[in-house]
Amino acid sequence: MEVPPKRIEWIDCAKAIGLLLMIFAHSLGSNFPVPYSPLIFAIYSFHMPLFFIASGLTMKFSDCQEHFFITAKKSFFSLFFPMAATYFLFEFTRHFSNIGFHVPFFLIFILVVYKEYVSEEYSKGKLNAKLFVIILISCCYFLLIVRDILNYNLISIKYIAEQFNTLLWSFLVGKVHIGGLYAYGVGSLWFLPALLFGRIIFDYLNLKIKNVAKFIWMVCLLGIFGIILGKFQYLLPFDLDISLVMLPFLYIGISLKEFYKKTDYLDKIQIFFICLLLWALAVVTEYHIDTKHLDLAMRHYPLFPIFYTVTLSGTLCVFYLSRQLVKLQISKFLTFVGRNSLYIYLIHHLDQELKWYNFVKIKDCFLTNGILEILLDILIFLFLSKVISDKYTFLQKLTLFVCTVSFCEELSVYVKAILM
Repeated sequence: MEVPPKRIEWIDCAKAIGLLLMIFAHSLGSNFPVPYSPLIFAIYSFHMPLFFIASGLTMKFSDCQEHFFITAKKSFFSLFFPMAATYFLFEFTRHFSNIGFHVPFFLIFILVVYKEYVSEEYSKGKLNAKLFVIILISCCYFLLIVRDILNYNLISIKYIAEQFNTLLWSFLVGKVHIGGLYAYGVGSLWFLPALLFGRIIFDYLNLKIKNVAKFIWMVCLLGIFGIILGKFQYLLPFDLDISLVMLPFLYIGISLKEFYKKTDYLDKIQIFFICLLLWALAVVTEYHIDTKHLDLAMRHYPLFPIFYTVTLSGTLCVFYLSRQLVKLQISKFLTFVGRNSLYIYLIHHLDQELKWYNFVKIKDCFLTNGILEILLDILIFLFLSKVISDKYTFLQKLTLFVCTVSFCEELSVYVKAILM
C-alpha cells in the first residue's frame, strides 16, 4: 500500500495566502475603483504563478515510463475530474432552472436516498418492497424530467457537444466559435487544466532529457513559445499554452526544494527585504509602463521577462512569511485552508458563478466585501466538511449544497407566483 506523502506545513500556508489573495482580487472584480488599481496589480503579479512554484516544490519526477503514466493518471483524477464535475454541476444548475425546482430536488433525492439506504440494502442482496418502491418512484420522476427537458428543448446533441468543447478549450470567459461549435467560459476553473498539463509536460521532459543544461534550455524555450502563442492569441486546448509559460516556474519550484533542504539562506530577514523591494519596484514599473496587470487566463504577460522577476520575488516573500508563521506556530488556520485549497477553490468558483456572495455584499465597501467573500467560501467549506455526513465524497457534498440552494431559490419563485 502506497503511503501518502507527508504534507509540508509552510507550503500549505503559502498556498492559503495565494488562495485568499485570489478570492479577494476576484471580489473586487473588473469594475474596481481606480484607487484600488495598484492593489490589483500587486496581487495579480504573483498570486497564480505562486501555485505553480508551490506545485514544483512538492513534485516528484517519474523514474520510468510506467511510473509517468501512473502519475499522469493520478493527476488527471485529482485535478481535471473535479474541474469537469464542478463545471457540469454549475451548468446543470443554470441550464435546468427553466423547468423549476423539481430538478435539483430529484438530484438531492437520488444522492441522499441511494447513499443512505439503497446502496446498503442492495449490497445485502435484498430487493424488498420498500426498495422496489423507491426505485419505481425514481424512475417515474426521472421520466417526468426527461419529458420536461424535451418539451422545453433543453438538450440537443449540439448542446452536449458544446459543453465538451468548452472543457476542451477551458477559456476564462467569452463565447468563441471553434470547429463549428461554440466554446464558453469556464471561469476560474481554467487554472486546473493548465496546472495539470504543465506538470505532465514537465515530468515528461525530465524523463526524456537527462542532460540538465538541455533540460533547462528546453523549459525556457517552451516558456517563450507559450508567451508568443498567447501574445498572438494562438490558444491551445486545455490551456496548454499557459502550461508552457509556467514550465519555468515549475523548474524554480523544484530548484527551491533542493535549496531549502541545503540552506536557510532564504530565511534571512535581509533576503526578505531585498525580495520585497525588488517586487515593489517591478510592480510599480509595470503599473506605470503597462496598462494591464499580469493575467495568465487572458494571456497578458507584461514586460517580458520582467514579469518572471516580479512573480518570483513576490512568491519568495510569501514563502518567507509562511515559514516564519510556521516557526512561530501561528499558522494553524492558514495550513488548514492550504490543505483544503482545491475544495475551497471549487466552492469559490461556484460562489462567483452563482452569485452567492450577493447575500453578504455591502454596497461600495470593496475591501470589506473581499473579506466577507473569503469568510463565506470558508464557512461553506466548513459546513460541507463538518456538518454533512462523511459517507459522501466532497463532490457529492458540494452537489447536495448547490442543489439545495437552487431548490430553495426555484421553490421561492414558484411560491411567489402562486401567492400573487
